[in-house]
Amino acid sequence: MKRCILPSFIFGQSATRKGSALLAALFLVTIVLVPGLAWAQHHDHGGGAAAAAPAESRVYSTDGQVVEIDLANDRVVVNHGAIPQVGWEAMTMGFTAEDPSLLEGLAVGDKVRLDIRFDVGPAGPSYALVDLEKM
Repeated sequence: MKRCILPSFIFGQSATRKGSALLAALFLVTIVLVPGLAWAQHHDHGGGAAAAAPAESRVYSTDGQVVEIDLANDRVVVNHGAIPQVGWEAMTMGFTAEDPSLLEGLAVGDKVRLDIRFDVGPAGPSYALVDLEKM
């Protein structure tokens, strides 16, 4: 029997041409199909089990200071304290208020207490400002 020269470094010196071809075909199928299946699992469009999985929600509080207010988009930028439960250090970031009335009467420089809801669901983590009060 003739031995295949090229794949011998992968399949060993005793690999036959037929065995090498079979292993090469299996290898190609694996590198083509497996990533496609993984992609399909993570890109569900509402019909799969991932869409039915409930989101996990938790609310965490921190103190901060208002840096900017965007009433047209129901957003506020706050320099807030750390939220170690979700791995956030103290930082300045924007939040969308679930209830736009939370932003009424707010001014840049106000010290506030924030309640932020974190949701972890099939689409990944998200957060929203659920309560805000001046201190």
